[in-house]
Amino acid sequence: MDTYKAKLILDKYREGTCSEEELALLESWYVNSQPADIDLISGQDLIAIKNDIWNTLPVHNEPEIIPVKKIKLSTSFKYWAAAAVLIILSVSIYLTKHNDFIRKVNNKFASTDIKPGSAKATLTLANGSTIVLDNANNGVIAGQNGASVIKTNGENLSYQRENNNSSVETINLLTVPAGGFYTITLSDGTKVWLNAKSSLKYPTCFVGSERRVELTGEGYFEVAHNTNQPFKVKTKGQVIEVLGTRFNINAYGDENSISTSLLQGSIKIWAQDIPAKVLSPGEKAILADNTLNIQRSNVEDEIDWVNNDFIFNNSDLCSILRKISRWYDVEINCPAELSNMKFSGKISRSKNIQQVLNIMELTGSVNFKIEERRITVMP
Repeated sequence: MDTYKAKLILDKYREGTCSEEELALLESWYVNSQPADIDLISGQDLIAIKNDIWNTLPVHNEPEIIPVKKIKLSTSFKYWAAAAVLIILSVSIYLTKHNDFIRKVNNKFASTDIKPGSAKATLTLANGSTIVLDNANNGVIAGQNGASVIKTNGENLSYQRENNNSSVETINLLTVPAGGFYTITLSDGTKVWLNAKSSLKYPTCFVGSERRVELTGEGYFEVAHNTNQPFKVKTKGQVIEVLGTRFNINAYGDENSISTSLLQGSIKIWAQDIPAKVLSPGEKAILADNTLNIQRSNVEDEIDWVNNDFIFNNSDLCSILRKISRWYDVEINCPAELSNMKFSGKISRSKNIQQVLNIMELTGSVNFKIEERRITVMP
């Protein structure tokens, strides 16, 4: 294949139209190219290719998925410009000599690729009966003590309050399994996004002097303002009080801490034997080992999952794998010797697991083996 056809593959990569074989080819080069190869390129050649190829490089323009390991580009322009030439010079060689590698990449995940999570949840009513929401039709699905329970858009549950003179709250439970997500609009207008392996316990209609719900897992809240009836969220180990605000709580049982990130408004956090603390927008509270610490944070990154992304900011490998495990409903064991490895980057949660793991493998630090729904991590 001539140089012109080789450059076409680079253009297709930039446009996102590469075939699996072409993508495997470029990924193979990316992993196996060495800085020493720069010596093959003259300074004159570097200048000649700068304008034509520089902007096509995936390391220059951030693509939809980027390698998630933080890499310091200490070799600056010369290295990556040379790399572009090496791609063009070697594509035809790879196409003819690396068919075995391409087949291995394709076959590695061919029968085991796993799709991302989707809208699925189970609603448990006050009488103990359950409704599998992903099987239910849109519209009114139940009536609960003065409220109609309505499914809309295939992924949202809402409570429409009617006449309710009862002084006793009727409790419902929304449970989202691994590999799922769901949203719920409570009777007061508060909206809650639930991540995979999470649940929310709440009344069909709020009565009394406060609005109280209980969360396990992870939830993002946009609370309807009501000065006369504060909104409280109970998780394992803490209670959060708000009037009207936007915040995220990560309270998974397999995490070492509970983190609460505030995007808007103000919240007060109580934890056992710890004085209450107030969060301001842009702050995150971390509860661990009976200690509550407040720190500044890029809180928009904390709701990456609401925007259907994974965003890692110097995150350790094990925490990343736990997120992947919950979203794709797979079993992943993180080896202790890799637990301190750090990654940064952004990956869309709409991708199949094959694509996510491929990108992580591009860092050259880890490898993955899939057997049914079990993933083995190897250095």
